[in-house]
Amino acid sequence: MTLRFIHPPLDGPVTGGTRYNQSLTRTAQCHGIRLDSVEWQGQVDLPGLLAPFDLGQDLLLWDSLFLRDLADWSGMGLWPRQGLLVHYLPYANPMLDDAERKHWRDQFSRVAKGMRFLLATGAPVADELRQQYPHCAVFLREPQVDPVFRQWRGRRRALGCPDRVRLITVANLLPGKRQRELLESLARIDADWEWHLAGETGLDPDYAEGLRQRLRQLGLTGRVVWQGVLSPDELARLMAAMDLFVSYSAFESYGMALAEAAATGLPILSTEVGEARRLVETGKSGLVIPVGRPDDFERALARMIMDESFRQSLESRCSTESSRFA
Repeated sequence: MTLRFIHPPLDGPVTGGTRYNQSLTRTAQCHGIRLDSVEWQGQVDLPGLLAPFDLGQDLLLWDSLFLRDLADWSGMGLWPRQGLLVHYLPYANPMLDDAERKHWRDQFSRVAKGMRFLLATGAPVADELRQQYPHCAVFLREPQVDPVFRQWRGRRRALGCPDRVRLITVANLLPGKRQRELLESLARIDADWEWHLAGETGLDPDYAEGLRQRLRQLGLTGRVVWQGVLSPDELARLMAAMDLFVSYSAFESYGMALAEAAATGLPILSTEVGEARRLVETGKSGLVIPVGRPDDFERALARMIMDESFRQSLESRCSTESSRFA
């Protein structure tokens, strides 16, 4: 029997899902697992894609990014051995309205009914799947943090500007990551800060351009550094030069960037999404603020930027506690 892992191209846009898929295929190779990596763009003839496979022998693992294709496929339940890699639950996104949430829940349920197993990338997602789909075996495989992040743990301020507080956000520029809202909070904080943005800017060009326009309106263009997409080594080096990691995301399945920041010992301020409560110990290695409380988040952000002694106490704790994320 061969496991056929059907996923988007691994050299496509750098997202958490792409990095997870790369790690999964590498891990299978290292352990001698017979995994056939099948790159697919979606929105093409599904029977043609499956024609070379053996219905009686092969086990299919679908990437959940193909949810729409699978939900519309009339032959969804015909393959006897197949599972779904669930990067996130699309209907759990709090930014959806009721109609959108129902649409995505219906699509996900239609696909899950045809699966024998589900593979979740985060514990909250796995718990939800076990409750909603008891007919499926549910497995959990969390993302793996690259060891390079722990190598930089505690090595702070590798770059200049010792008096400026440097903060970093690691996320592709998308509405759900809420960089625009974070900018508005930063603009109201009377302190010398510098914001580094690491991530893809081309996935939603209108959103990225809107952020740039707002920066110009606020006169803060010189306070923001666009880092783009970075390799793990480049990102770990950059984190070593930062004072603070900030995530204002509305929705995460796990929170890979949080785990990487924790591994470097970087003080963290995050919304309560994904595994933030487990990755960040509030008051010890950082602060976690529930989604939907912008005033509380802004107060916490101001404190972590302006109160150097508090921030340094978090950094000290991070440097001794983050080894469990390496």
